Amino acid sequence: MKKKLKELNEKIQKEQRGIYNVSFNEKQSTPTNADLEAIENAVIDYIVHYIKGWHNVKKIKYYFL
Repeated sequence: MKKKLKELNEKIQKEQRGIYNVSFNEKQSTPTNADLEAIENAVIDYIVHYIKGWHNVKKIKYYFL
């Protein structure tokens, strides 16, 4: 149990150090795959909703009168 707590504490300290370095020392950070996938999915959803919104006949039916 103590070993797991020690490992967890080390991970938290590394994360805090990394956040500090990026924030105050102007170091570069690399986004993780999960972050990149989330951004990609958000962009795809936005594009799909944008296209569907403009081509939905019920929304723009007054153009066809």
